[in-house]
Amino acid sequence: DDMYIIIYPNPNNGIFTIELNNHLKKEIDITFISPLGQIVNQQKFNSNIINFNAPYLSSGIYSLIIKSKNQYLIKKVVIQ
Repeated sequence: DDMYIIIYPNPNNGIFTIELNNHLKKEIDITFISPLGQIVNQQKFNSNIINFNAPYLSSGIYSLIIKSKNQYLIKKVVIQ
């Protein structure tokens, strides 16, 4: 099945939840990229629900690159 992702709340203040349909429990690699194109955070997860806590992030539109074994998604996150 295709991977899908829900991010909420979005926009947010740097504290948000990423929910995946990672029903196969594959390792997920998430890269968080700033509006200037810098990697802010990069982590591997084995969970369907990820609570992201980064209240120190500056305002702007960030990109989340989510990779699993053979799938790839990019989502936008708005930090206010």
